[in-house]
Amino acid sequence: MPGKKLDDERTSDCGLAFGLTSTAPGFPADDLGESDPIEVFATRFMREPWRFPDKHIELASLSVAMIVRNDETNIARSLESIKDVANEIIIVDTGSSDQTVEIARSYGAKVFFHPWNNSWSEAGNICLENATCDWVLFLDADEELIAEDVSRLAELIQDIDRSRFYLSEIYYIGEHEEDGAVSNLSFSLWRNKSEYRFADGGKEQLKASAGPNDPSVGVAEVRVNNFSYLNRPNTGKAQRDLRFIVGEPDDGSGDSSIRIKVGVDYLAQGDFKRALETYKRAFANLAGSDIQNAARLVSNMSLCLKGLGRHREALKLLRDAQDAYPEYADLFYLEGLVHFEERDYASASTCFEACLTMGSRRSLYYGHSGVGSYMAAYMAARTCLALGNEAKAICYYEKALALNAGYGRAAYDLGLLLMRKNGPENVRQILESQVDPASEAVLSSLSLLFSQTGYYDIGLIYIERLAERGSAPSQTALLKGECLFNLGYFKEAIAEFDKVAISSRHYSAACANKSVCYMLIGDSKRAIEAIDLIKSIEDFALVHAIYRSVASLSKGQASSISLNDAEKDSALEIVADLMGKLLELKNLDVFEKAVALLDEFGLSPGESSLFLGKIYYDAGYNEIAVEELIHAYESGSADGESFYILGSTAFDNEFFEEAKTFFFEALHRGVEELGLFVLLGRTLIKQGEIGLAAEVFDAGAGKYPNSPLIAELRQSI
Repeated sequence: MPGKKLDDERTSDCGLAFGLTSTAPGFPADDLGESDPIEVFATRFMREPWRFPDKHIELASLSVAMIVRNDETNIARSLESIKDVANEIIIVDTGSSDQTVEIARSYGAKVFFHPWNNSWSEAGNICLENATCDWVLFLDADEELIAEDVSRLAELIQDIDRSRFYLSEIYYIGEHEEDGAVSNLSFSLWRNKSEYRFADGGKEQLKASAGPNDPSVGVAEVRVNNFSYLNRPNTGKAQRDLRFIVGEPDDGSGDSSIRIKVGVDYLAQGDFKRALETYKRAFANLAGSDIQNAARLVSNMSLCLKGLGRHREALKLLRDAQDAYPEYADLFYLEGLVHFEERDYASASTCFEACLTMGSRRSLYYGHSGVGSYMAAYMAARTCLALGNEAKAICYYEKALALNAGYGRAAYDLGLLLMRKNGPENVRQILESQVDPASEAVLSSLSLLFSQTGYYDIGLIYIERLAERGSAPSQTALLKGECLFNLGYFKEAIAEFDKVAISSRHYSAACANKSVCYMLIGDSKRAIEAIDLIKSIEDFALVHAIYRSVASLSKGQASSISLNDAEKDSALEIVADLMGKLLELKNLDVFEKAVALLDEFGLSPGESSLFLGKIYYDAGYNEIAVEELIHAYESGSADGESFYILGSTAFDNEFFEEAKTFFFEALHRGVEELGLFVLLGRTLIKQGEIGLAAEVFDAGAGKYPNSPLIAELRQSI
């Protein structure tokens, strides 16, 4: 037949043109079986939508699914990260009492309700049963898709060879994002098929026997940030996850990604030792070709060693690993953090500079993009500040914001630095020219910056902008309440604290602040009622005991607080924070009640004077601070910090002989702050002791070798 002949000729020409022989180049064998190689190529060629731009091709679609409960603080960030790639959002709410559902619906989510019955898989399967798209991406509310990987995810779901994908999940461990993170492969993306359903143990169990080497499973260059353990020690989520992971061999020979996740959960509970042991076992059982997990495990083990204070071992491991994985920026960033903890700021600076040179380029390891950009710039700024180079620190803070205009920490720290030489309005203009004005993190940071520096009216402006977004109502109410509290509007502050949801992690702080408000308006009964709202919250047991005792003393009742030795230091920190608030508000009546509480701590008169002197000094009551610290000295209770304070006060009042004595005593007692070397050297110059001043500056240069301030002062004499 002529038509058949023409088809054969075209097919033959196609084969010759592309040099096809026995197999189609670049294409693995798949469901096409042992077909003729030309037919294989032709079939694949027809599948590629970009071959025929005028032909309508229906692209694969994506359902994003989540199980949520009282996640109003995080869910907006998560949904914001996927809104441009998701065709539908499926939410199963298991009993929220805050604004989680309202926030989800504002993003167009389909919300289904299912009471929590301790079965994660049951709730997860409700998500899957209601998903209608070709692919499912399963996230937690405290996870976010990294912005620069959104386009990669959109490309990924057009894949015709794979059915399931591992994504790189980055878990933040510590108080702040830049404090360090561990990473792992997470099974989070799969085709929407009826046979893919959850059993026990969460989404990791969906993969059954599939692993990264299964031909239907891919490892994607897509990263997800996980904030569930950030600034949340001993989190219950970590304990739940550990219970999910059952049946894994103790020798670490099981699935390496699950073993790494076990280590993450131990880290979240602050158990660096068990995390390290888990990672070591997993590393010993890795396949020789598993470069990605090997690099991850080395990074994770280094973070454990850092957490255990085993800095020398951490540095050796990191340097050996850098030779093996020279493009893995996380290793250089972690080395910088270790040096920073050791106060070896020159070495830390070198590491962070190396990270910035490497940048956020794509590599085999898919680490956090921030370690090659904004986080490295932020830590470089902190390093410069520690070395006394404020001008260079400002440049690095600005670079961090240029790399990530939504990085609230950099905006806050830069603002504090600028506030020393600029008025609040100038600082506001400078910051607003560099930040993302729609970023929730930026708005929160700017509200804190201006509130904590006493410019509450400006702080309220940013809080109102945050409230307009509606994405974190409890956090916003707490911030606004604290601002009104500091302005002395106690009843209005109480009204804001009442808006904080019971389920919110901000609830305990709101109750404590509300209790203080009632004390300050003379309503001790309600102060006790407010603080009793958190008496059953274990993590706030000390806060409850101390605030209730002060409220009882304000009411004229006796205080009864029982502390063991392990609780004493933490309790004193809580008392110091409360006293600082009261001094700032100039409410000396309630302050005196709190002072009376010190009798319950078993402090000697000298120890009480030392404690109070530091509080007075921080609040700006310098004369009273000096009196208390002198009394502490006379009682034999003074420490290095108190002598540094006394020296600084004497220097400010031009009592240089006394300042010299106090500063040398501070040095003798182990204080090694950059400012101490600077002030002592200047004091000696005022006294005409140039040779001794040079020795002090040389000693300072030994501790802070890259400090331009020390170098400038040394050169001046």
